[in-house]
Amino acid sequence: MSKSQKAVMIIIPILIVLVFASVYVMARCVLLVPKLYSDNSELNEEENYYIKEVVLKAVDDRKNGEIADRSIYDATKSAEIIQLTEAKEKKVPVALINTDFMKSAEKIAEYEYSVKVNTHYLEESSDDCIYHITVQKTDNGYIITSFLLDA
Repeated sequence: MSKSQKAVMIIIPILIVLVFASVYVMARCVLLVPKLYSDNSELNEEENYYIKEVVLKAVDDRKNGEIADRSIYDATKSAEIIQLTEAKEKKVPVALINTDFMKSAEKIAEYEYSVKVNTHYLEESSDDCIYHITVQKTDNGYIITSFLLDA
């Protein structure tokens, strides 16, 4: 086997690993796919999935500096989610979120949950920021009732 064939046999697996790593980072940090984040063992499968889904959508809205889907927010409590819509000077392309943020999820009332999401480099005021998000299950699905920043 020639040196160039050996080099190709080494380079191809490395490129394959880099492609898979890139797809994973894209899914986790740009698209914010709920399945890539760990579950809370105290919540059932439905609660885990839908809480992750609305929380990640809210973090994505914060990352982009605008609300993309108003249906995931409680319209009657707009004063409590005001920090979500505060103007951001810079928009960031990726959201670096701890994968185990659901471990902080706790049931605070029947059909109401509190989640702390530790993010990195999303806010101008701090490299690390914790979003305190309250989620409520309604007849129409899960909605955000509070979104507060702790920079």
